This record gives sequence, structure tokens and C-alpha cells, in this order.
Amino acid sequence: MGVYRDLKEDLEKELSQLAGLSELQGPNLAQLIDKLRENRFNLVVLGAFKRGKSTLINVPPRERVSLIKDWPKSFRPNQNYSL
Repeated sequence: MGVYRDLKEDLEKELSQLAGLSELQGPNLAQLIDKLRENRFNLVVLGAFKRGKSTLINVPPRERVSLIKDWPKSFRPNQNYSL
């Protein structure tokens, strides 16, 4: 955890320096610094249908976080599927 804390502190210092530049004034950098201080982040997983994205997300916590269904791999506009 020490390495993470050191990297986090270094990143916060760099972001704070960037926030001082007039070219980068605005709420985005301040919000990013706040997220860093609160240990919040966004995770985006992109990929084709039925390729294991939900399974990948569900593996680390060992509990279901994301919905996994055994639906057909492709949807056609003329087929009706009940959710």
C-alpha cells in the first residue's frame, strides 16, 4: 500500500501544478483531484456482445456485481425477447 500512496501523492502534486496553469482553468481538473483524494474512479469495459465483460467484472469481488444472462448471442429486430 505504500507504493500506491506514494504514486497517489505524486500524481496529486502534478495535477495541482497543472491546475495552476491559466490554460487549464475549469472544474474538470479540480474534480479529478477530488476523486483522487477520495479514492474514487470510473472503470469502463468495452467489447463485443457476449465476450465475457460481465464475467471479468464479477471475478475480483467473487460476488455478482453485474448482470449475466444466457441470452442468444445476436438480437434480430423481428424476434421478441422477454427480459
